[in-house]
Amino acid sequence: MIIHLTKSATPAEKQEIFNRIKQAGLTYEVSHGATGIDLVGVLGDATGIEESRFLELDGVDKVIRISRPYKLVSREFSPASKIIDIGGVKVGGGDVVIMAGPCALENEKQIMTIAQYVHALGIPVMRGGAYKPRTSPYSFQGMGLEGIKLLAKAREKYGFENNHRGHRTSSPYPGRRQP
Repeated sequence: MIIHLTKSATPAEKQEIFNRIKQAGLTYEVSHGATGIDLVGVLGDATGIEESRFLELDGVDKVIRISRPYKLVSREFSPASKIIDIGGVKVGGGDVVIMAGPCALENEKQIMTIAQYVHALGIPVMRGGAYKPRTSPYSFQGMGLEGIKLLAKAREKYGFENNHRGHRTSSPYPGRRQP
C-alpha cells in the first residue's frame, strides 16, 4: 500500500499517519519526492486493511493498494534506485557486484575453503545461508549463530564483507529449538 500525502501535510499529520500504520501492525518507509510531496510505503501484509483507514486522515491525498512483491525496490513506490552499502561495497548502483558462497553453511572447513576460493577470485562479498527453512523439522536447518560467527572469522581472515541469509529469528516449527 502506498499513501500519497498532500504537499501541505504537516509534521503532526504525518505522525498521525505513521501512528495509524504502526497500530495496524505494519511498518513504513517514507520517500521524499523532488516536488515536495512525500510517499509512504506501507510494509507488511495489508490485505485486511481498508484504504479508508488512512484516507480519512488529514494530510492524505490518496491511497494506492499495490500487491506487487518487493515494495522496497519497486519503481511504483520510489523512482530512485536503492543503494545498499555492505561494508563499503555499494549494491544497487551502476556497477555489478558479485557475491558468492554456499547456499547452506555446514561446517568450518566448508566455509573457510569457500572463503579462500571467493577471495582468490577477487569477489568482494561472501554470502551464506545460516538459517535454512525446510519442509521437515528433521532436515538440516543451517548452523544458525555459529555459522554467522564462522562467516565473521572468514571475513577477518580474507578481508571481504559478509552477507548471511536469515529467514527468521525463531524456529519455523513451534516448540522446536533452532540448531
